Amino acid sequence: MKIKHKICFAIGVIVLINFTACNIKSKENVDSGKSVYELKASKKALKKEQEFTNPFVKGKMTYKILEYKENKSLKDAQIEKSSIEEPHNQYAKQEVGEKHRKLEDFVNDDTSMKKDSVFITIKLKISNIDAEGITKKDEFTSYEITLFGGNPVNHYYPVYFSEAGKADKEQKFHYRIKKGETKEVVLGYFVQREDLKTLVGTISNSEIQFKLK
Repeated sequence: MKIKHKICFAIGVIVLINFTACNIKSKENVDSGKSVYELKASKKALKKEQEFTNPFVKGKMTYKILEYKENKSLKDAQIEKSSIEEPHNQYAKQEVGEKHRKLEDFVNDDTSMKKDSVFITIKLKISNIDAEGITKKDEFTSYEITLFGGNPVNHYYPVYFSEAGKADKEQKFHYRIKKGETKEVVLGYFVQREDLKTLVGTISNSEIQFKLK
């Protein structure tokens, strides 16, 4: 009996951590009488035009969304299929995750998207005020810029980066930017079509969240 209690406690802690990381809250659905989880950021996130910062770097780095696009195909986004990295999205439902593991699960042979998926591209302006990277002073990662959406919440990681391989051939999402410099980059994501209405961005699950449109 004690072992069962410990297991239940551990599961409860994991669930609590997941909800906290996703920054979601529960509210009562009057119509159905069921508890509904929604992203806090759907109403409280920074506006698209607002600059936001990275809380995980030494110094100050700012970001600003310049453009958000929902692409029907990789061709529409003017991105080659060979430039897409392996997807590592995290899905709330196991059955959805099992069907979305490889590039072929999202993209057809003609580069058009599968019916349940959309290729999102975000054009970002990055300004290094006085920030320093962890291993190299002028090297940072764009992989921490992720998206949340859906109910229950799904977590989307980038699969495309316009600067891929320029800073590090092995670490495709790394980029270089010196203090005082500004650059524009493009990130791409495979997102479930049904999650588009609640989609918001975040930096490494932090409280800093931003609207995309």
